[in-house]
Amino acid sequence: MRVIARNVLVSFWGKHPEAKVSLERWHTIVRAAQWTSTDEVQKAAPKAKVLNRERVRFEVAGGNYRVVAAFDFRRQIAFVKFIGTHAEYDRIDALTVSQFQGDDMDIRPIRTDQDHRAALAAIEACWGAPEGTEEGDKLDVLLALVEIYEAKRWPIEIDETFDPIDVLRYAIDELGHTQAELAELLGSRSRASEVLSRRRALTVEMIHKVGEAWKIPADLLVRPYKTERAA
Repeated sequence: MRVIARNVLVSFWGKHPEAKVSLERWHTIVRAAQWTSTDEVQKAAPKAKVLNRERVRFEVAGGNYRVVAAFDFRRQIAFVKFIGTHAEYDRIDALTVSQFQGDDMDIRPIRTDQDHRAALAAIEACWGAPEGTEEGDKLDVLLALVEIYEAKRWPIEIDETFDPIDVLRYAIDELGHTQAELAELLGSRSRASEVLSRRRALTVEMIHKVGEAWKIPADLLVRPYKTERAA
């Protein structure tokens, strides 16, 4: 999926550095995903709460912070709407919260942060427009312009050290899956333990089972990584 409003992520972890790794990994997983519905998002992140047909609330950084994202599954877009503490979350309406509101924007290159905010506000106004309509075409162009600007202005590089076992541990620790679930998928508790302790490598069959059940992108599970030799 394409993640927009990444400036919200970068700004937040600038103020809360303890959340940086968790948010980077959340971004990596969402960006690699190809979810087609909130049901699939829920399968990927059992701790998440589906708010309506397009908005989902995620728990990050050990459950200390919450992220609200809106999804356009047809366009494969995730729009970050909010990040904050539980107390801050309780003060907003998660179904309508947005940090980007303003006047309409003419279609033009985005050259400044002010242009960027105006573009996100225009995306907000066009959000959900059917493809092939005038509003839908405008939305598609704005999304492309925002992606280009954000990639240069707030680059979020893929952490090459975030290997398949880290992905599984993130899924367990942050997204809400369990080691017992993994054991059921892999066939035994010992096998799951060996995989998580890096004493057994993931096989193609294992990757397929986990990817299908947990809706975790296979691209993140097929990366090479080191295993530990048994003592």
